[in-house]
Amino acid sequence: MQSILNPEILKIPFLMLHEASENDYEEKKLFFKYLNENNYLFVTMGSESSSLKTFIESSLSQLSIPSLDLTTSHLKVYDIYITSYIFKSHDKHHKELFLKTILNAVKFWEKNHELS
Repeated sequence: MQSILNPEILKIPFLMLHEASENDYEEKKLFFKYLNENNYLFVTMGSESSSLKTFIESSLSQLSIPSLDLTTSHLKVYDIYITSYIFKSHDKHHKELFLKTILNAVKFWEKNHELS
């Protein structure tokens, strides 16, 4: 496997994944964190429900993002499903649309799925 992302870039979502894995899901049912840094937008989410990942991916597919601009990782730690995205874009508006799409999908998902 050949990596096209700098290790310093990969370190950011790794740390976010680690933070998500240590979240207290009994207290806070959904972990959500993002970081906008230079040409990258990092988003990490964690939940006890695997349906969040599927729901987010469905929403993001409508954006038709080129595969070289979006890196996705999925991890199951015990009974927690963690998804992380690295979106590369030089366009501020594209990054805003990406984040808005995810935020809207998360809000809709939370309203329609019981997180207990």
